[in-house]
Amino acid sequence: MPVTVYTRTSCAPCRTLKTYLQKKGIKFEEKNIDENPAHAAEAFAKTGLAMVPVTVIGDKVIQGLNLPLIIKELMV
Repeated sequence: MPVTVYTRTSCAPCRTLKTYLQKKGIKFEEKNIDENPAHAAEAFAKTGLAMVPVTVIGDKVIQGLNLPLIIKELMV
């Protein structure tokens, strides 16, 4: 199942999420909205909110650093 994480360079929760996924060996695509503003538009279209992190697991969109929900979705 594809995993995409929308991040910002200065976002502490984003770094925490990326570190967690890396430690668990979960491959993900990072889309940094500071490096590419088009990624911000994608994230906003998925959530209607202008904050990160946004994690997309398959068709499921998870706003913020919600590790219990992210773990649950990854185990399905």
